[in-house]
Formats: sequence, structure tokens, C-alpha cells
Amino acid sequence: MRFDGFIGPSYQTPAVQVDAQRSVNLYPEFIAPDGGSSSEKAVLVRTPGLLLLNDQMGPGVGRALFSVSGRVFAIVADRFYEITQTGAAPPYSYVAAQRGTVSASGAINPLRIQTNGVQLLILGSLTAYLFNMGTNTLTNLGFLGFNWNRSGLAVVDTYFVAVNADSNQFQISAPLDGSTWSAIDFGSTQEADAIVALEELHGYLWIFGENTIVVYQDTGSASFPFQRVPGSKIEQGLGAALSLVKLDNSIFWLGSSSRGPAVVYRADGFLPSRISTHALEAALQSYSTVSDAIASTYEERGHLFYRLDFPTAGATWVYDVATKAWHERGYWNTATGAYVAHPGRYHAFCFGRHLVLSATDGKLYDQSLAYYDDAGNPLRWMRRAPHIDDKAGRRKLFYRRFELVMNTGFDAAPGSNPQVFLRWSNDGGVTWSGDEGAAAAAGALGDYSRRVMWRQLGSARSRVFEVNGADPLPDLVLIGAELRIDQGLS
Repeated sequence: MRFDGFIGPSYQTPAVQVDAQRSVNLYPEFIAPDGGSSSEKAVLVRTPGLLLLNDQMGPGVGRALFSVSGRVFAIVADRFYEITQTGAAPPYSYVAAQRGTVSASGAINPLRIQTNGVQLLILGSLTAYLFNMGTNTLTNLGFLGFNWNRSGLAVVDTYFVAVNADSNQFQISAPLDGSTWSAIDFGSTQEADAIVALEELHGYLWIFGENTIVVYQDTGSASFPFQRVPGSKIEQGLGAALSLVKLDNSIFWLGSSSRGPAVVYRADGFLPSRISTHALEAALQSYSTVSDAIASTYEERGHLFYRLDFPTAGATWVYDVATKAWHERGYWNTATGAYVAHPGRYHAFCFGRHLVLSATDGKLYDQSLAYYDDAGNPLRWMRRAPHIDDKAGRRKLFYRRFELVMNTGFDAAPGSNPQVFLRWSNDGGVTWSGDEGAAAAAGALGDYSRRVMWRQLGSARSRVFEVNGADPLPDLVLIGAELRIDQGLS
């Protein structure tokens, strides 16, 4: 029989005996209604791997990656680099030229970069830097009379907009000039909570506090151009300053309010629309902190991804706008046999590549579905399926066969014998049959008709199956699963 529900997102409840579903380094892709004669409604697709492009910016942690007008910039520790692509044809080289230094204070923290088209403004701890893209010069702006909030930065109508830390005040630069900030060019939200971060959307300035959001627009007033949009106050705030990003003509963020934390939203007009699930919210609220969450976005094969990294918790969650489903990403630690947070935390699309900067060592990678590992480290994927039981009478079930339906015969290393592993839990996902599981061949190169199956798998009243693998299989797709089960008498 077909294993309904095998293809799905991550949805693990606090009591795993209720639902223990996980999709790690796999994401669901729905089959369009006009997709031919296929009876499948969805498949699971492998996430992209990494190729090392440049490891000369270390040592030190990655803090920012930013692209504009065909140029890309990175900050590693206290060093500010421009990365260029060299060579007339592939394979290209990627060279990092240092353009200056920024304060190393709080060097473990990410930095905020914005551009007005001719300049880059970099906000650090208590200071700011301005990079002139015409002259390639970096200038330390110092305090400029107010206390910079490194996450409170946006650009609206060529004005840089920054935040006075621990206050409800925001300040604007001169148009197209991030070096000029007048002491009288400031506004106040008049809200009790301090401003946490800013974002521009469709020409509007969104101002996020811990418990409220207000929206401003440029009215062109000579006294101060930004005025509050009537009726735009939102009774919802921002729980992680760097979770705030633009995507899909909207704004996404990890929310917070006076009523509680850790719900993920997107803007629907001037209203917050919840996109997190109860299972995700339970996971986030189990973390010791979520205020350090860092968001990035990218688009691939028609999927728009909103990625949330939680450095303290060591977790990475990704929302797919196309399917409205969440999955997990992880870097497989071969020493501990466990997933840790994915290293490619900062993203920029430039040179026709998805560039990602490691938060741990400042290495620059190309992220692509063309790569089957994480720069030499196994890209281990895993699908943990829903529970199986006899819902009517809680009778014991005997598992004669489990077959994983997947594409086979696409081995990336001809001559090898790629493997897929199966393990199971008979107590709802608390304990498991083995660390890795029982192996089955996934089909050597050209073995397109290979059936991936396991037989004589014992019995249980309730069972959770999990499949995983790490061998280099191009265009890996999990199509579904088939089960042969005999029902016991008691």
C-alpha cells in the first residue's frame, strides 16, 4: 500500500509520540495539476550543496555579505573586502581585495549594510562607516552626535534612515549623502517601546519596536519629509532585529509582543499574517534565546526561501513561500554524528551565483544544486515520516516490506555503490533501531530500475520510519514510499 503522508515538511510536536516529522536538507515540491499523468501530489527535493570559492579572508567570523550593481562586499572579523570574479571563462577565480577595516568591537555579531546607489553605509557597534563606490574609499563616520543602533538601518527615496539606540527616535541623512546628518532631521514614533529595526517596502518606511510597528512615508515636507501613515499602527513587534527581510513583495520577521514571543509573520498590507506552525513555534520557544536569529533569502527553481539561523540554538529553519511549508537545514558533524547550524549564513546573488559567507571562519562558497556535498563534508539528508499504527484497535502490525520510491541510477561517482539507510522507532520517535540504520543500494550509474527496499522489519503497535543518506546522488528526489503490512489479532 502507498504510505500516505510520507512526503511532507518538518512538523515535530513537543510530544514526539504525537508527530515526529522532520525533513532535513529536503524540501517538498508540489506537482502542478497539469504535470502530466503522474499520480504524485508532491516530492521531496534535496537542498543545494557548497563549493569553496575563497578561503583567504580568514581567520575570523563572517559578519556580512552584500551585493549591489554587480559588485559584492564581505566583512570578516574587522576587515572589509570587495570580492571580484576573474578570468575570461569558467572556471573563474574569486579574489578578495581588502578595502579597509571596521571596528572589531562585538566581532561575533553580524553587521548591517545598506546602499543609496552610490555609497554603502555600514553600521557597527557605536559607530558607522561609509564606503564610496566611485572612489573605493572607506570612511569612519564615528558617532555623528547620536548612538548608532547597528540593526536599525534602511534606505527610502535615497535617504539613509538610522536609529538612535535605546530610543524611539530615527534620523535621516541628506539625500544621496550618507556623510551628512543634521541634528534636526529626526523623527519619533511616539511609541513607548524602543525601535529595534527598520525596513523599506514599496516606498514606505516600516519601523519595528519590540511590541509595535508603525509605518511612515515620504511626504516631501520641508521641515521633515517622513510622516506617519494614519491607521498604520500594528500591535505586533520584532523579536530578533536581524530576522527582518524583504521577500515576495512583502516583509518577513520573527515576531514578539507583550503577549508572547517567537511567531513568524509576513506583512499582508499593513497587517501581520502568521506563517509559522504550532510545531515550529514550540521548537523556537524551547531555545534558550531567539533574539540572535539572522534571516537571509534566496530564489531557486521558482521557490522563494526565507531562512532563519539561530546561532545559540545551532538550528536552521527555512520557509518556502511557494509551498508555505517549513523544513530544516543542517551541516552534518561527522565527529558527533549530529546536525549543527548550517555555516552559509550570509547570502548574496552576484556573478550569476548564490554566494554564501560562513559565519564561523569567513570562507566564501558557491551554493548550488549542482553540488552534492558541503565543500567535501557529507550533505546528509533525512526524512522522518508520520506515525503508523492501527488507529481503530491498537493492534500489532507486522512490517513485511518498506520500499522507498526515488530516482535511481544517477550516481555522481561512477563505479561506486550509493547507499540509503532506514531506521525506525517503536515508541513514537523516542528511541531508534540504530544510529544510521539498515543500508540498501540506491542504484549505481545507469541502474534506473533499481528498487530501494527493506524486508522483514519486525512488528510494533506504533512505528516511525526514517530514511537518510549522504552519498552524492544528482537531482535526488524522494517520490514516496510503499509498505506491506500484516495486521495482528491483538
